[in-house]
Amino acid sequence: MDQIGRQFGADIQISSTTPIVEKLDERLASIQMINRVSDTVWDHAALQFQGTTSQVAILAVDPKSYFATAQLPWRHGSDGSAPAALEKGGAVIIPEALAASRDISLGDYVRLSRAGKTLSLRIVGTYASLATGNQVVMSRDAAAELGITGSNGWNVEARPGVDVTALRDTIADSVADIPGVSVITAAKMKERAESELGSYAGAAFGIVVLALSLGAVGAAGLFSVGVARREKEFGMLRAIGATRGDITRLVAVDAILIGIAALASGLLVGQLAGWVLTRLVAGHSE
Repeated sequence: MDQIGRQFGADIQISSTTPIVEKLDERLASIQMINRVSDTVWDHAALQFQGTTSQVAILAVDPKSYFATAQLPWRHGSDGSAPAALEKGGAVIIPEALAASRDISLGDYVRLSRAGKTLSLRIVGTYASLATGNQVVMSRDAAAELGITGSNGWNVEARPGVDVTALRDTIADSVADIPGVSVITAAKMKERAESELGSYAGAAFGIVVLALSLGAVGAAGLFSVGVARREKEFGMLRAIGATRGDITRLVAVDAILIGIAALASGLLVGQLAGWVLTRLVAGHSE
């Protein structure tokens, strides 16, 4: 759950259904319980790599303030190097699932296009994400070049000792006049994320159980058919002097071979299930 703790590290998250041009930072600055605010904006763009295009979600952040309130569960990159590269410019961070599905590596360049505008950005980090917060992360300056402006998300860090629930209520009252704005605590966001991850784990476990069950039924059926078909053979072997122990050993060999075949089938199904889940996860980032 380290992924969830880092990705939803801000004490309070404010979100809007549509980008807001008004700077809520100024309104929130009047609330004494707040220590820091970082605004973000999300949208969509087309990601092109090696001749293939995918639709991806974009999260545009101010590297200085965003990574002071939350971090990412890095697979490549670190708390220092990746944010610094974003701030320098010409860089982008992508989910590990997207990198795996498109065979994108650290240092590769991808093209992001939106509304007739295109940027070439270098991959400076990848992070683990299943279905929550699963976006391509870039700086607000880079996003502005694609026409992505305004704000529809705000990460809020409370002052030390402040009751987060009370702060949430205060913020909710402050933005109550803005349609489509919601305020939620990090604890509630983590609870939702854990529930979503639990759904993925349950799906994976269900696939494994189903594969094992089908494998067991199939193996038992094959074994029964095999023994029934070899009854005459066993009778002839007994007639020419084979002992019960000899017959038992033959049956045991058949059982072992069928068991190995069932195990191999189970492994193949497991690999297929992993591939399917990886693609599903990657799909949430597109």
